[in-house]
Amino acid sequence: REEGVKRIRLYLPTVGEYTFDDMRVEFKKVDNLENLISERKVDEISNVSIGTNTVTLEASLAQDKFMVFSIPYSQGWKAFIDGSETPLVVANGQYMGADITAGDHQIELVYRNNNLEIGRIISFIGIVMFIGSVLGYNQIIKRKREI
Repeated sequence: REEGVKRIRLYLPTVGEYTFDDMRVEFKKVDNLENLISERKVDEISNVSIGTNTVTLEASLAQDKFMVFSIPYSQGWKAFIDGSETPLVVANGQYMGADITAGDHQIELVYRNNNLEIGRIISFIGIVMFIGSVLGYNQIIKRKREI
């Protein structure tokens, strides 16, 4: 700031007591900030749609980029660029990122919890076994009554 700063608040990653031997704040004026901003506007993101387990968007990139999605990384997420699955990696320590080539792309992020699918299968097997045991028990009762 032109008028200077008298107080700074630091947010540290964990609760605790911190000690600093020396600390200083440096300010660097960026003369060509408007040029830097206009250079970044070359790339465009549009038609962003967020669903329950999906995020879709269109990206128009002037050159190859590594795109970071501000969604926490989880192994349940899959990325599809123009319909082809693309690997997702951990970016910035917690988010998802993917390499994307220059050009116009349709990007889709889909979340699928594999443990949910396993749970469905186990539940289905349990229901089938329960129905089978009830039917089997009824057959045993019928046979005992006939004897």
